[in-house]
Amino acid sequence: MAIASLHTDGDLEYLEDNQLDVDEVLNFVDEKKLGDGESECILLANLDGQSSICCDDRRGRAKATEFLGEERVLGSLRLLKMAVRVGLIVPVEAFAAYELMRDAGGFLPTIGIAYFED
Repeated sequence: MAIASLHTDGDLEYLEDNQLDVDEVLNFVDEKKLGDGESECILLANLDGQSSICCDDRRGRAKATEFLGEERVLGSLRLLKMAVRVGLIVPVEAFAAYELMRDAGGFLPTIGIAYFED
């Protein structure tokens, strides 16, 4: 619901994967040793030269950073911190989301709620 709302408000753009050449995606997957999803995200973000991606997979994020640049690649924690900074959520909600991700098996660093408060 929150994502749909961001899209409706023009703050989030849905990208169509049919904008990509299948052979280019398959070559990228093979060359970078990434999954299809990470590869598509990186290549789609590269189309307009300004889109960013959020990825928590270490290898995916490293390859995306090489391809797109550090300023256009972020992880879930930074995304949550940004959401707090702009007032979409409060630190306690961000920390609860972090705990849910960890409980679900996410490989995230150990942090406290203070991470979201500064």
